[in-house]
This record gives sequence, C-alpha cells and structure tokens, in this order.
Amino acid sequence: MAETVIGKDTVAWLKIDVFDLTGNQLQEGPEEGWQVLFGHNDIFPKLEQALMGKKARDTVTLTLEPEDAFGESEPELIRSVPLNLLGDNVEPGMKVEGVPGEPSDGRFYTVIGSDENHVFLDGNHPFAGWALKFVVRVLKVEKATPEEVEEMEAPELLEVADLVKEASETKH
Repeated sequence: MAETVIGKDTVAWLKIDVFDLTGNQLQEGPEEGWQVLFGHNDIFPKLEQALMGKKARDTVTLTLEPEDAFGESEPELIRSVPLNLLGDNVEPGMKVEGVPGEPSDGRFYTVIGSDENHVFLDGNHPFAGWALKFVVRVLKVEKATPEEVEEMEAPELLEVADLVKEASETKH
C-alpha cells in the first residue's frame, strides 16, 4: 500500500520550529505536532506549497519574508491607552483582546510597556516584520474525512495567516 502524501484534503501532523535568520529559535512546536488540514488555507500558502507531496519523516526548511508569513509591522497597531482602563496589575507580555474603551477589532494586543498614566499595546503579531526560517518535520499524513474537512481549524501558531490575508485583501 502506497504511503499517503500531503495533498488537498489530507491531514498532516507537523512539528514546526521557527527561527530568525541568525539561527535563534523563536518558537518550538510541540513534539506531537500540530494537526493541519491541507488545501484549505490553514497555513501560509508558500509553506503549504513546499509541503505538498511530502510524506511522514520528511523535513522541509523554508525561509519566508514578512509578506509571506506574519506581514509587515504596522505602526498604527501600537496604541497608548489610559492605565485606569486596564487596572494596576499590568505587566509587559500580557495579552488583551481589543483596545480597551474601543469597539473590538478582533485582534489580541500585547502589553509592551507602561508609564504612570498609560499602557502601551501592540496589535502586531510578535513576528510581524520578520523574515523567518521554518523547519517543518512531517510526523504523519492521513486522508481527511469529510467531517474533518468541515470541522478542522488552523493551528494556533498559524491562525494569523488568515488575518494577514484578510488585511492584505482589504488594502487592495
């Protein structure tokens, strides 16, 4: 029996490690991998394309420019809000959904600093503006069932791919 290879409507378990271009590891994927549905825009298009036709035990190394990964950093997504909208226990690295006091834009903002009166939030993905090297090990590949095709969602690391895609579509 032929081994299943990655293609449209296959599910692959991928161990995805992310590095900057100097070789520093920025994120290590879980050993059990992320479950990814192929052919449904669940990961970055260039990464998906590079993985097509691969099988279990294959490894792909690919460098993506910002526009092909998490997008360019957008200065307008760095915001200052009054400290009293977030309370006293604000620390850098904390995440908040939306900008307090404004209608939700569906983004998560990271606290990047504060002073005695304001908290500074960044709505960019932490890797926005970075060229990144992805090292992807294919752990397992199976044909997706119709139910899986309907139910599966993108892995957390790459969910931003959809937001980046939507943002670029609204700019054009």
